[in-house]
Amino acid sequence: MELHKALSSITLDFFVLFSSGSGISGQHGQANYNAANTFIDTFVHFRHAQGLPAAVVDIGVMDDIGTVARSEQMVDIFRNAGHTFLREQDLLNGLSIAVVSQQASPRSQLILGVSTDKALSDPTNRTIWKRDVRMGVAHQFERVSQIDANTGPAFQNEHAAVQALAKNHPEKLMEEDTLMAIARSIGSALSGLLVRPFNDFMLADPLDALGLDSVVAIELVSWLQRSFRVGFMTLEIIQCSSLLNLAEQVARRLVPN
Repeated sequence: MELHKALSSITLDFFVLFSSGSGISGQHGQANYNAANTFIDTFVHFRHAQGLPAAVVDIGVMDDIGTVARSEQMVDIFRNAGHTFLREQDLLNGLSIAVVSQQASPRSQLILGVSTDKALSDPTNRTIWKRDVRMGVAHQFERVSQIDANTGPAFQNEHAAVQALAKNHPEKLMEEDTLMAIARSIGSALSGLLVRPFNDFMLADPLDALGLDSVVAIELVSWLQRSFRVGFMTLEIIQCSSLLNLAEQVARRLVPN
């Protein structure tokens, strides 16, 4: 606040504040500390409302510098809880983004270290933000990653083969064998999302009959982006009549413009 007042008559290119991720997720037994960091985050909005530049970097657990790094006991506590540790270079990278993100936008508040080295489904994972509804997308990414692993090398090879066809022989993407391969790959992913055996799936069955709903469709959109590098809207997935029909849509989007 004193710096804000002292520099009020000077035109600044940037005004960067450092806060803690505790201002976002909280920290047990640290109410005053949490409140102070929340104030720092809010102060950025205050400056923006006055037309002044500002950005904040909310720092997570640091590994090689700072208070935690100097205490082996604290390192063990955070590591056992599942926190991902940041390096000094991560902080410098965050600072470089903050310097050029001074206007009111999501980029003007950068949160570092919202990640975990343990699966969120692991009962020993005690990261504070684990049950925060705002971090729900992290659970979605974990499920998609698990599906990627469960589809196995055979389907990973099929993805690569389809990508190669799109690049070298796009005219073959709409051939029956290719569409069947794409449909089987999508079906395997869908079976993982629905926790159902892939053998229960018929490639020509309606997707809603297989169990697809809007929530599962959102996760399938993420999987298609990761596996085939194609983008879909959730509604487009829901409107597909079958796995084969969805495979056709994927093949068409793989064709180079």
